[in-house]
Amino acid sequence: FSRPSAKESASSKRLQRTSVTANHRSSLLDASQSQSEVAGVILPGTKSCFRDQRPLRTKFRNPSNLFGAAGMGCGGSKSVQTGPGDVVKCTIVGPPGSIKAKICQLLAEDGLRHVTLGEAQRNAVKSNPTLGPKVKERIQERAAKGGAGGKKQDPASERELDIEVVSWYLDHSKSSSSKGWMLDGYPQTQEEVGALKDKGVVVEKLVVVKISDEELVKIATGRRMDLENNIMYHVDGLGGWDKPPDDMMAKLIQRGDDLESKVRATLAAYHAKYDGIEELEFGAKYEVDGTVSADDAVDGVRAFLGVEKKVVQKESDEEKVVDVGSDKDEGEGD
Repeated sequence: FSRPSAKESASSKRLQRTSVTANHRSSLLDASQSQSEVAGVILPGTKSCFRDQRPLRTKFRNPSNLFGAAGMGCGGSKSVQTGPGDVVKCTIVGPPGSIKAKICQLLAEDGLRHVTLGEAQRNAVKSNPTLGPKVKERIQERAAKGGAGGKKQDPASERELDIEVVSWYLDHSKSSSSKGWMLDGYPQTQEEVGALKDKGVVVEKLVVVKISDEELVKIATGRRMDLENNIMYHVDGLGGWDKPPDDMMAKLIQRGDDLESKVRATLAAYHAKYDGIEELEFGAKYEVDGTVSADDAVDGVRAFLGVEKKVVQKESDEEKVVDVGSDKDEGEGD
């Protein structure tokens, strides 16, 4: 065989470099697209990208760094992934009477741990000999002053105790779910976010249920209770409750908590606590339309968190719970 000329050799090398570059660009494009197809992500200072369902790649130059410290100023947080199998670490908030409670129930059925501050405190009293007595003493002091709404004597001390209790409980109960956790209504301030982070608890995502006060008042004040059968109705069929039969109306009562004055006072307390939560340094935020049913809204939350829905399949007259699109055994990994 004859040796190729210098001109032919240079041409061959150029072709090889072109091929490698094209393959590299293709790989980068595939990786970029897979990371950017995140449904419903709302970044700080931006509007929702959920409406048009297009990949975020079409809106941002570097989708692999959407939530990084350098790109979005998220307090040094790492990139937030949403793929199935990731451990979920999120906070969920929503006004009383909204679909938040139902969404939490559905996500818990999918395998997430639903954690409230009250639940963590009760478990500390029961199982932690160090924190338990402190929590019990504080609860008793509040009860003596007329309940949790009384004036706090030492907010900094109470916040520190809450942080200790929550971080302990998340670690203590982590074996109960490999998929992660959702903190219901906590943390509420940037100080709490930072203090949890110092304890190794990094809340990566925030889910906020959005609905107007007027809509909630309409839902709450229209609820009626059948005490005999323990069934809730709504006079207009709102809020996920059925409209009562005409012959039942005389038997139904309105609960004290559903009186308009009580509902508005409860909503005012909620706004005082949570109206600033969307300004806190979470990795990413997702807004839920609180005017639709929880069943209709939860799929968007699942996509945002990277949680797979569980369904019940019948096999030989027995019911079996399985993960949709996953053959991973329950309990693998944490």
